[in-house]
Amino acid sequence: ERNSEEVEAGKVIETDPIAGREREKGSEIDLIVSIGKAPIAMTNFVGIQRDQAIALIEEAGFRDYEFIEEHSSDHVAGEIIEQTPEAGEEVLFNETDVILKVSKGKEVVTVRNLLTFNEANRKEYELSSGFKVNVTGEEHSDKPVGEVIRQTPKAGTSLEKGGTINVVVSKGPQAKKEKSYKDTIEIPYEPAEEGMEQTV
Repeated sequence: ERNSEEVEAGKVIETDPIAGREREKGSEIDLIVSIGKAPIAMTNFVGIQRDQAIALIEEAGFRDYEFIEEHSSDHVAGEIIEQTPEAGEEVLFNETDVILKVSKGKEVVTVRNLLTFNEANRKEYELSSGFKVNVTGEEHSDKPVGEVIRQTPKAGTSLEKGGTINVVVSKGPQAKKEKSYKDTIEIPYEPAEEGMEQTV
């Protein structure tokens, strides 16, 4: 058996002795049979740029290729993140379709104004935005208890999806200080009748 680029698997490539030679009847003849094209280890595309990958794919003669884009925090825009078939897998280039996952870079979202957001609003915003809202402290304020009175980064800032917004929340108005007064008051005893109780 032998690999062959021209003769399909299962068919005879050549004989020994070669065709046209005379042999005695009953002699043995060796047949060299094709087992098809030789597979080659799949190229590693992960970590290279899209344009470079296209050049390698077309040079190798792959049957077809496809790119799928997705956001990635670990790979710059245009860089290959994953591939199918995997690198090192044995393939026949002209019979193989290649699928490459390409980074779109970090997904950046604009931060909303969270001032006056209470705990329920903050949890809802975390689910809808993909951000984590972290309470870093509490301060006295005219705002109701639990409402955001300060945030970092500020509203309108661009932040990578999955990032953290730190907020300070209100713990309500500060209690007024109590003051003590001491004084002496004289109340004259003037009952209707001597010895009776007097209401003051």
